[in-house]
Amino acid sequence: MNKTIVIGKKNFSLQNRRAYKPVYVYKGRDLFLRLGPAAIVQKELKLHQRLIKLGFPFAPIVSSGKQGNRFYYIEESLGNIHFGQIFSKDIQNQKWISKQNFDAFLTITKKFAEAQLRTVLRIGFRKNFAVGTNFVNIIKELPTMKLQFTKAYKILSKRLEGLPFVLTHGDFSPFNIYRRGIIDLESFFWAPAGYDLVSNLCHNEFFPKNKGYEMQRVYEFTKDQKNLYLDLVDRIYLKHKLPKPSNYYLDFYVCRCIWSAARMGKWPKIQQWRYEQSKKVIRNYLRLNSKIRL
Repeated sequence: MNKTIVIGKKNFSLQNRRAYKPVYVYKGRDLFLRLGPAAIVQKELKLHQRLIKLGFPFAPIVSSGKQGNRFYYIEESLGNIHFGQIFSKDIQNQKWISKQNFDAFLTITKKFAEAQLRTVLRIGFRKNFAVGTNFVNIIKELPTMKLQFTKAYKILSKRLEGLPFVLTHGDFSPFNIYRRGIIDLESFFWAPAGYDLVSNLCHNEFFPKNKGYEMQRVYEFTKDQKNLYLDLVDRIYLKHKLPKPSNYYLDFYVCRCIWSAARMGKWPKIQQWRYEQSKKVIRNYLRLNSKIRL
């Protein structure tokens, strides 16, 4: 794949290739270009355009077309620094996340949550939730825990079955949120309302605090910040006459824990750390829900 390409007199340099799809991301001046097979990229473009119409804070599309035997679309850049980096700098400089930055984070989260509820479907529990949250993969990777993982998934399915499903980002976290909006929407799938919002709050907990791993935790929310966040999303859901996400925090936390532990073979140290964490989380979840009849 070419390291640089020119489209419409604009220069773009290769940034990365997606881990699981033959799609390449290029960066230009205040622009990003996504290039790959037409079947994949055109589908993503249609989803991107649909989500913008629904009010999701995603980057505006500038243009699209063919480049050789591939298809591309160009979108505006949402900035050079995401909230994961913003929060990390706050922690380094003053040991806590500033009110200004946390409020900006809440503003984007609110826009996302309100737009997401415009996609509500009452369709019954969807089996593909097990795929989107990596339960299918974690059972393959840790076969000795198959019984526990399977039982935990049945329990959370039963607890979540009354919730409507919404179009779900799947990796909604400060690392994909910028001051002007949200990136990485190619993994959208249907999931119970509230999953993305809890994932956004607990994402940092699936990184070790200690050094010696390929990745480590770079920020922490205070208890008050967590409460403010949950109060915000709960009020949005109550306004739409939906159950509060905070009522299902542990269920979604379990899902996010499993999602984080699976498919981490490129990073063996943190993979092992997350494996051990997922085992503890699942055992605790089963203990707390031991009276649920399946």
